[in-house]
Amino acid sequence: MELLNKLNNARFLLLVQIALIVSSVTWSTMADLWLSFVFPVAFAFCGALLASSKKWFFSYLGLSLLALFSSHFGSYTFSGISQLICLTGAFSMLIKEIVRHSFFKPEVPHLDRVIAGVTGYLTLGFFWFLGIVVATQIEADAFLNQVTSEPPELADQLYFSFVTLTTLGYGDIVPINALAKLIVMLSSLSGVLYLAVFISALIGSASSSDRA
Repeated sequence: MELLNKLNNARFLLLVQIALIVSSVTWSTMADLWLSFVFPVAFAFCGALLASSKKWFFSYLGLSLLALFSSHFGSYTFSGISQLICLTGAFSMLIKEIVRHSFFKPEVPHLDRVIAGVTGYLTLGFFWFLGIVVATQIEADAFLNQVTSEPPELADQLYFSFVTLTTLGYGDIVPINALAKLIVMLSSLSGVLYLAVFISALIGSASSSDRA
């Protein structure tokens, strides 16, 4: 019963992620609210439900706040690297909990496994989105919107993150500098590898269920 309750919370995380994606239409006027408050608190709360741990909640929130505060200290390069380190640590914690529920629990119901796996994929998209945000803070021209001939706005960066993660590659937004290109390469690779492992886990789980 405890495990089932944890898995049901993945559905709540999925709803939060969908809400954040839909909310991107308001980011032109409310960007600071979403990035400074909604993102850290929503993901910290949902991850804590999955982990069933208050310690996890404060650890994740602490790393997120460190990433936020580091953007106000030192040079753009130093603060950007500090943010990337903190965000990588925080999202690694979240991905770890999601992967535990979607890949490595043989007793997990199939639907809950699928939902947890989908939230993991979306979490990768949000992680690389924040990486893109940091890259543009380090250098404003790290990415170029070829339609407007300007750097992409915040909502466009979220769009570009998921387009890259899914390897669609429309070409309307392109990376310019070395850091931006590295983020794009890692994002596309992580998206492909995640889907490959997740689908293999689903097939393995279904095969085991059939044999049982």
